[in-house]
Amino acid sequence: MFSKLAARQAGRSAVAPRAFSSQVPYALSTIGVNCFDEHVMKASVSKETYDHFHETLASGVPMEKKPANELAEAMQKWAMERGAGNYAHWFSPVRGAAGLKNDAFIDYDFGGDGQHGGTVKDTVLDFSGAKLFMNETDGSSFPNGGLRQTHRAAAFMSWDRMSPPFVRGTTMFIPSAFVTHNGEALDDKTPMLRSQHAINKEGMRLLKNLGYDKPNKVVSNVGWEQEFFLIDREAYIARPDLKACNRTVLGAPPPRGQQTDFNYFNKTDPRVRAFFEDVQKEMLDAGSAMSVFHNEVAPSQYELSPIFKLTNIAMDENTMCMEILEETAARHGLYCLMHEKPFANVNGSGKHNNWGLNTDVGDNLFVPGKTKEAQERFISMVAVLARCLNVHGDLVRTG
Repeated sequence: MFSKLAARQAGRSAVAPRAFSSQVPYALSTIGVNCFDEHVMKASVSKETYDHFHETLASGVPMEKKPANELAEAMQKWAMERGAGNYAHWFSPVRGAAGLKNDAFIDYDFGGDGQHGGTVKDTVLDFSGAKLFMNETDGSSFPNGGLRQTHRAAAFMSWDRMSPPFVRGTTMFIPSAFVTHNGEALDDKTPMLRSQHAINKEGMRLLKNLGYDKPNKVVSNVGWEQEFFLIDREAYIARPDLKACNRTVLGAPPPRGQQTDFNYFNKTDPRVRAFFEDVQKEMLDAGSAMSVFHNEVAPSQYELSPIFKLTNIAMDENTMCMEILEETAARHGLYCLMHEKPFANVNGSGKHNNWGLNTDVGDNLFVPGKTKEAQERFISMVAVLARCLNVHGDLVRTG
C-alpha cells in the first residue's frame, strides 16, 4: 500500500490506496494520479452515490439528479486540485483525429442581485451532473454530419461511463460517444460500444447453450501496440512531402536499412530514451499501464504498449497516447510519424491489437483448456469466429 507520505507526493488522498509496495520506485509512485478511477470515486463520494453509479452503469439508465450532482462536484474538486480549470468531452470523429471543446468550470449565478440588471449575481464555479454526462456541439461539419437538415445539425457527446476521466494540462478529459440529433454515430466509439453490447448478448447466449451458468457477462479486451518513427523536427519541416502526406514521396534509400536488423531491440538513443521516459510518465499518471517500449526493426522506428484493458478503454488510451507522442516529440525537437508506410523499402508503422474474449468469472474463451468441457467451449468459440470472418470479412478489413 502507499504510505501517507507517498500518497501526498502522488497528490491523492491516503483513503484510496492502491496495491503497491511501500518501496515503489519514484518513477512509478504516481501511477493513476491524474485518473478519476474506481479508487478515487470510492474515496470522493458517498457509498450511496458510488453504488448508484454502478447500478446505473449495469442497467444503462441515467443517474438520478442528486447523486449525479454529487459525483460531478467531487470530480470538479479533484480535477481542480490537479490544476484543471476546464473540462472537455473528448470524442473520436471518423476523420481520424480526436475532437474536443474546452469548457471552463464556471457559470453565472442567476439567483439575485448583480451587475447586469439584477439578473446575474456573479460568476461562480459550477459543474453539475447534467454537464458531466452530456454536452452539445455543432456536428454538421464532421464527416457524415452534413447529411442532415439544418435544424438537426446539433450533435451530442455522452460520457462513456466505463472509461474514467483524466487530467492533462489544465483540462479534464471526459471520454465520450458522439452521436447526431437522431442517434446516428458520428464517431468510432459508438459502433464499438454497440459491438461490445452484441458480444455480451450473443456470447452469453452461446455459453448458456453450452451449459455454462456461472458467467453473467462476456467482455472483449485489447492489448494494443503502437509503432512510429521519430525524426528531427527540422528535417520534417524541410520536407514538403512529409508535411503534406506524412510520408516521403521521393528520395534516396538510407545508407543503412534493415540489414542485420541493427535497430531491433538495440540500445535506445539517449535523446529518444528521454522522450520515452516523458511519454511513459504521462501515460502512467493518466492511468494507462504503459509497460513496454523499445526499438523496432527499421532505422528510427520504435514501439510501445500497455497492459490490456476493456476494448473501449484501450481505444481511449491509444488515442491519448498518440496525442502525447506528438506533443512530447515537439518538446524534444522531434517529429512523430505514425503513417503506415512513411518510408519506402523499410518497415511501416502499424498498430497491433491483441484481443480476446473473457467472462466476469475469469474465463479466457480462446484458451483450449485441459478439460473436455473447456476444449469444447474453445472449439465452439473458434468456429463462431471463423464463421464471422467468412460472412463479415469485408467489414473487418475496412475497420
